Amino acid sequence: MSEIRIKEIEYEPLLAIEFTRPLETIDICVASIEPKKTNDILKILSSKLSMVEMNIGHLKRIKKSEKHEKMLDVIINTSTDMEKTEKSLKELLKNANINEDVIKDFRMCKASKYPAFTKDQFNEWKNVWPMIFKDHDSQHNIKLSDKDLENAKKWLSIALDRAEEDKRQVPENKYNNCAVIVDPASSEVLAIETDNRIKCNHPLKHSVMECIKTISDIHNGNNGKNSEIDDQASKRRKLNSEPCIMCCMALVHSRIGRIFFLEKNELDGGLESIHQIHIQPELNHHFQVFKISIKQ
Repeated sequence: MSEIRIKEIEYEPLLAIEFTRPLETIDICVASIEPKKTNDILKILSSKLSMVEMNIGHLKRIKKSEKHEKMLDVIINTSTDMEKTEKSLKELLKNANINEDVIKDFRMCKASKYPAFTKDQFNEWKNVWPMIFKDHDSQHNIKLSDKDLENAKKWLSIALDRAEEDKRQVPENKYNNCAVIVDPASSEVLAIETDNRIKCNHPLKHSVMECIKTISDIHNGNNGKNSEIDDQASKRRKLNSEPCIMCCMALVHSRIGRIFFLEKNELDGGLESIHQIHIQPELNHHFQVFKISIKQ
């Protein structure tokens, strides 16, 4: 049995699209107003046209006008019907005993469609229209410790080595993959399994499912080992191929904590290629995912 030794790896956290999307803009209807009437106009706008209700709560409603000296620009709404917008707002001003001359030049401008989740996004997108920024750096700048990297290399080497051995034993196995589930607190290997679909002629015997079954057997005391194993919420999994959608959902239900994988699964990968199951807001458990590349 050969031993694969990985000297150095690079990693990329697979984040939600909110952290990686480029700038997309929407049209906003703005007008220029006299500064002395700002509070009165904002009260009217906020009561009738809330920024949150228009799904633009991430934008600042007002800014210094670049077009009209000593005036401010304010977001009215997201409608492209400026004539109707102007008529409606001036009617509201009239009802509030505010002279309509304090507002002028209704026009369309651009603004970011989405809130910025990173500082780089914010620094770029705020130039289109000023924005409110909530710092999500703790979710974005995920850094692995030196110990994490050493352990990732160690267990990835084992997964690759076991997959290579399995390929020699079952040359016709086109699903050549190996999964390792580790307890990060003790660095104990809880399960290490290869893909057995071809070997056992069973469509569900993916390496991940086999690992989960092994741990389940330990929990249930069906394999002669100590059944005192913690919940999997902190467990980490290393494998050489992105798990399929079925396996990803099984890992959600198993409360896995972190996944490392090496290669994309273009056919039905559930973490990058087809879906990003680990960050779906509808699910009640989420976990970190890192795509690993081996430095030559």
